[in-house]
Amino acid sequence: MKKNIHPQTYPVVFIDGEHRIVSRSTQKSERTIDIDGVPHYVINIEISSFTHPLYTGEKRFVDTQGQVNKFQTKQKYADELRQKLVERKKKREEKKQIAAKTLKDLLGNI
Repeated sequence: MKKNIHPQTYPVVFIDGEHRIVSRSTQKSERTIDIDGVPHYVINIEISSFTHPLYTGEKRFVDTQGQVNKFQTKQKYADELRQKLVERKKKREEKKQIAAKTLKDLLGNI
């Protein structure tokens, strides 16, 4: 391997709640802990293979910044518009039927 082209790696501990993953990384942090006499940088993470729903099989409902609520609001609005369009179409059909019936009546009298 070529020298001096790869980034510096450090011993780290990724902490996800109660789970710890000891590894190496290019990331550092202010906090360190000693593991077997070696100082490791502590990096807190939200999701790891211990807690990710894909690996655990657990179903989670995560609403980030109200996106689900926004979607539901848009969906409700779209449903209301769709219903109004269906009602308009029905009214137009009824008017056509009435107009056709009236025309037949008028032509029938001639």
